[in-house]
Amino acid sequence: MAVLLVVCIEAGAQDRPVTKGGWSDFGAIAADSVVALDCSEAAAGSNSPLFYTDMRTTFEVSFSACFNTLLTEQAALCKEGGRGELYADLTVGYDPSTEQIFAEIKDRNGELHRIFAGERVTKGRWFDIAVRSQYNPKRKRSTLTLTVRACDNGAEASQSVVYKGYALPYNVSRWVVGHGFPGGFPNSLQVRNGRMRDLAIEGTGRERIPGQNPIFTDAFTADPACTVVGDRIYAFVGEDKAGVGGWFNMPHWVAYSSSDMVNWTNHGVVMRAADFPHANPYGAWAAQMVGRDGKYYFYVTLDDTRNGKYYFYISPVGVIVLESESPYGPFKDALGRQLIHPDMTNYSGHGWEDIAPTVFIDDDGQAYMYWGNNALYCVKLNEDMVSFSGDIITFEIKDREAFGSDYEEAPWIFKRNGIYYLMYAAHVPEHIYYATSTSPLGPWKYGGVVMKAFEQGSMGNHPGVAEYKGQWYFFYMNEDLPEGHEKRRAVNIIPLIFNEDGSIPELKHSKAGIARSVGKLDPYLDTQAETIAWCEGVDVACDSTRRVYVTKIDDGDYIKIREADFAAGAKRFEAAVANAAESGAIELRIDSIDGPVIGVCPVGKAHGKQPWTQVKTKVSNVDGKHDLYLIFKGEGENLFDFDSWRFTAK
Repeated sequence: MAVLLVVCIEAGAQDRPVTKGGWSDFGAIAADSVVALDCSEAAAGSNSPLFYTDMRTTFEVSFSACFNTLLTEQAALCKEGGRGELYADLTVGYDPSTEQIFAEIKDRNGELHRIFAGERVTKGRWFDIAVRSQYNPKRKRSTLTLTVRACDNGAEASQSVVYKGYALPYNVSRWVVGHGFPGGFPNSLQVRNGRMRDLAIEGTGRERIPGQNPIFTDAFTADPACTVVGDRIYAFVGEDKAGVGGWFNMPHWVAYSSSDMVNWTNHGVVMRAADFPHANPYGAWAAQMVGRDGKYYFYVTLDDTRNGKYYFYISPVGVIVLESESPYGPFKDALGRQLIHPDMTNYSGHGWEDIAPTVFIDDDGQAYMYWGNNALYCVKLNEDMVSFSGDIITFEIKDREAFGSDYEEAPWIFKRNGIYYLMYAAHVPEHIYYATSTSPLGPWKYGGVVMKAFEQGSMGNHPGVAEYKGQWYFFYMNEDLPEGHEKRRAVNIIPLIFNEDGSIPELKHSKAGIARSVGKLDPYLDTQAETIAWCEGVDVACDSTRRVYVTKIDDGDYIKIREADFAAGAKRFEAAVANAAESGAIELRIDSIDGPVIGVCPVGKAHGKQPWTQVKTKVSNVDGKHDLYLIFKGEGENLFDFDSWRFTAK
């Protein structure tokens, strides 16, 4: 999605994004929509932050300007570096040494890259100016392009430069229009007696909304399988590692859990495809975990590299008490052989029909497993959950009364008010359809579409459904993370709605996701750093002891926590960190990414690898419920590793 910001200049003007329009949308200035560029303009009125807009992967800035003073280098437009730092990531203006329009970018390493374009600038002459940059993740380079055209029928000219890193080093900082920075930023960077019109700033980004989809932003994830254990809901996903233009690369499964549906804790890798002999190490396809009688069973599909065929494996956890507290493993192969293998099935005639298992336990305790691509199979599982009784049931997917048309894969079954629901993917790109029955074995009756295929988004989709704290939820996937594509997907959640007769209306993708928490995040308890509502820039890693932590922290990266309940008030903040660089810090803000600062926790240099150390700081007395932003500050990259945090009331 593109986010468009139109900026005006007026001292004290309210900063806010708009979708279309001119200067008057900010209650500003002249009827002719022309702005005087005067160094006397107030900085506060000309600063306009871009909320939740990703300027790092791509951006485009366009405006028209004329310069009436040409004695010195002048900036028509600057973007602050970092957050409030008095240096510029991007500057566009007039260069007297070439008498041309210039664009200058400062990369993350501080290196300046300046380009020129267009005809000679003379006083009062209008120019259309466009500055664009696009990040290439494969090369880890960006290309900045400046295009200039004289408005008096002059020629159009362009120049480009390639530089290291993202298009812009920082996602969130201010745009300064018409003058230099206050407080001593190079005084030459000013515009005197000039004019500007039609300024637009565009990035690929997200709207500022109460909730946020996708729900997992620390990695690309796919094939959500959800289950409730105790007071938490779990989502087991495959992690997408494909490069741009590459084939599926899914080396492992990852478990997330939540107690409030808005903050999710990454529990790390629960199983790797490479853990199985002869398995494709990049084939961690759709799987599901279910619990029964204190044991947890993880049903996965793997293809055998010796013959290219696909098999089911089943892995129960051991029987120690810890198992019920750790449904995310470690998992071990229960049988040492396939539960289902291709010699048992032949409906579709191809070698990958035995994929995408899902397990449902009925009210009477009977467990069923369903699976299939271009086929739909079912077996009754025995009480041990690792064997089955009776024949494999084959459903006739070409029965239009039962399944509509073009059943593809990814079955998911659940029960509500005595009705059995079977969701599945159909067509390519994939819609999600559903069918209903009064029995888990059918006959099925086609119900309609749950979610249509995305016009722009994932070629595939995979449903997951769970009831949690009295509300039904629908899990699905698309490509809505920056740099995502059909093989680098993202898991989303929305409420699942039912009509009075039990039918399901067509659901629409929502960027808002889950608007309100259904639980309480207590900031006075130890909270894992990998508990995240939204994040940018950071990764999650797991060490040999299965400790999960946040890593690859760079300046400007952040983690958002939704609806932390500070109750009567917090006094201190502490965090567990390791491998710290010389100058790192955690900046604590509430309500928005550029909201009030309640504290800054320095992270001093740590020597060697481990152990984890505690860092502390006083915070402003904050009470009540707030979104919390942990914003990482420092020079360079890989500032420190981050394991956990908490507030204290004393």
